[in-house]
Amino acid sequence: MTQDKKAHAIIIGGSLSGLFSATALRAIGYSVDVFEQSPNELDSRGGGIVLQPDVLAAFKFAGVDLPAHSGVDSGDRIYLGQDDRIVEQFFMPQTQTSWSLIYNTMKQALPAGVVHAGERFTRFEQTNARVTAHFESGRVEEGDILIGADGPSSSVRAQLLPAVEPTYAGYIAWRGLVEENDLPAGASDLLRDRFTFQQGESHLILVYLVPGEEGAIERGKRRWNWVWYRKMSTDAVSALMLDRDGQQRATVLGQREIYALHAASRNRLNALYMTSIFIGGAVGSALASVLYEHGGWLWVAIAGTTFPALALIHFLLTGRSTTVSIV
Repeated sequence: MTQDKKAHAIIIGGSLSGLFSATALRAIGYSVDVFEQSPNELDSRGGGIVLQPDVLAAFKFAGVDLPAHSGVDSGDRIYLGQDDRIVEQFFMPQTQTSWSLIYNTMKQALPAGVVHAGERFTRFEQTNARVTAHFESGRVEEGDILIGADGPSSSVRAQLLPAVEPTYAGYIAWRGLVEENDLPAGASDLLRDRFTFQQGESHLILVYLVPGEEGAIERGKRRWNWVWYRKMSTDAVSALMLDRDGQQRATVLGQREIYALHAASRNRLNALYMTSIFIGGAVGSALASVLYEHGGWLWVAIAGTTFPALALIHFLLTGRSTTVSIV
């Protein structure tokens, strides 16, 4: 490499880690090319992100300016009991933004032609001074460094460290976004302007507001970001991650089907699911209290077994022929 030629970086993966790597390397004088296997834009993926100091520092280092109004502020952090009453509350101000806002801001900071969509990485070759990346399309790129930013099932890592495999942590996470006005009024009044947690013996759910479509932060135009963590055995996860087409998924279930839906349909699906969590939790807590009072844990256990058994019987009798359309 000559003195007047910039060092060149090849980045595999065009999501947030790849874009952050690209903008940081350009800030210190590198030329970069980013290769993303998806042929589509990724701006509708992901959910909420808290603007922690390290995120802001990455933007500052790269010389990328966030929009003037880039997030939704929350003041109190609250913890809810099973009856939805606040059991702990303290002031902990922070700002939450959306994955799509971070993604779009970073991508727009890169020159046209830097990000290459629809390029699936297959392998690399390395010499003392250079690295060559090969792609499924037949494309070959040569650079000074290669960065694997292609997620938990990284193809770059698989070649570099073939013995290293992700280890299941013992829990799964359901997450989604719900339009602000789609949540019931009582729940909205309790959660608004707060960062909320509710934790049980084997689960944790958190909820907070993030910007809505095109970064909107006006009241009524924002979105609820929710994440529900649940403990699950390895065998149960294997069954859960088998999709309706019989394909075993590694880290994300149903992403292809979900993103094939119209945006409004996805929002309604999230609203329906999140509402069912609140209703189901409230009904379950009330029913369990009554059963425990009259029959102790035995009655609670019987009820907890009966309802899933009835659901299984209904499924076996009705099959999967019913089609539900969400529009």
